[in-house]
Amino acid sequence: MSARRGVVFRVPAFDSSWTGGFVARNRALKLRKNDTIAGQQARLRAYYRRVVNLLNSNFLFASLLWGSIGVGYCIYGRRQRSIVPFLGGVAMIAVSYFVGSALLMSLLCVALIAGVYFLVKQGY
Repeated sequence: MSARRGVVFRVPAFDSSWTGGFVARNRALKLRKNDTIAGQQARLRAYYRRVVNLLNSNFLFASLLWGSIGVGYCIYGRRQRSIVPFLGGVAMIAVSYFVGSALLMSLLCVALIAGVYFLVKQGY
C-alpha cells in the first residue's frame, strides 16, 4: 500500500556560519497535495518572505533597539522590586522576538512603554 505524498521542494535557508558569511543549506518545504500551482507558488513566496525578512536591516535594527530597551526595563524592575516595569520589559523582549514587521514591532513597543509609564504613575 503506497501513500501519496505531497510535493517536496528544496528551498535555501540561510544559516550564519563560523566564517561570518551566510551559507545556504537545503531545507524541505512540503506543499499540500491538493494545492493548485498558484497556491504552491503563494506558499513558496510566503516562505521566502519569512527568510528574507529576518535579514532586513530595518527589522534587525528595530529588534536590537526594542529588545535592548526591554532588557533595561527588566533590570530596572528587578532592582527596584517593581513588577510593572519587569513585566513590561519581558513583553518588549517577546514582541521583538515574535513580531516580524519593524513598524508593528515599534508601534507595540511604544504602546508598552506608554502603558508602563501610566501604570507606574497610577501607583502600581
